Amino acid sequence: EYALDGPNFADTLIGYSKYIDVNSFIDFYIVNELAKDIDAYRLSSYLYKDRDDNGGKLTMGPLWDFNLAFGNADYCSGGIPTGWEVNSGCGGENPFWFERLLDDTTYQNKLKCRWEYLRQNTLHKDSLFYFIDSISFYLNSAQQRNFQKWNILGTYVWPNYYIGNTYQEEIDILKDWIEDRLVWLDSNIPGNCIQQPSSVTTITSENTNKLINVVDILGRATNVQNNRTLFYIFDDGTVEKKIIIE
Repeated sequence: EYALDGPNFADTLIGYSKYIDVNSFIDFYIVNELAKDIDAYRLSSYLYKDRDDNGGKLTMGPLWDFNLAFGNADYCSGGIPTGWEVNSGCGGENPFWFERLLDDTTYQNKLKCRWEYLRQNTLHKDSLFYFIDSISFYLNSAQQRNFQKWNILGTYVWPNYYIGNTYQEEIDILKDWIEDRLVWLDSNIPGNCIQQPSSVTTITSENTNKLINVVDILGRATNVQNNRTLFYIFDDGTVEKKIIIE
């Protein structure tokens, strides 16, 4: 904190970057701002110090606690898809770290590049909505049993900002909120992506790397199955999502 708060905080030799894994801080910031998690930064935040023989830097993560996120909070401006969580809503109680990092234009530019890269794949609206639809379909039977046991659809449950009358309405509300949030962040993420990130290799069925694991949409290891969307993980770190139609 002395390095981050000092006059030479942006110096690459004695400033903050000597002590923290910058990329992990950027990803932590992006996820929590996308979710507009009102418990982010000040409460539900983990970090760890890596081994000295692996750099020894402070690294943000793991991410957790998103029950009061994605519009599901009627206080601290949590239900509104605009504005920053880092310094508004409940942000007045946040540690100064993340705002201070944004005072460094190099950090801002890295943040902008990372955001633009993620928006082309993982955080593309289609990718997010596909994931939501997949989980919604997977939970369809369970949600029916849930609301038979607890008849709360159409009823305020603290701290709901929106109240859906059906399960599908709840899904639609979530999607609408995320879409509005993405639009706002696209227009307001600071920085300039001067150096574009490395090109993304398109993964095809002709991937020649060694397959090391196959998982389903919930991350559970499984065998190769036809007519089911699965993720194929290769030894070079690439992941291929595909469905084999029989």
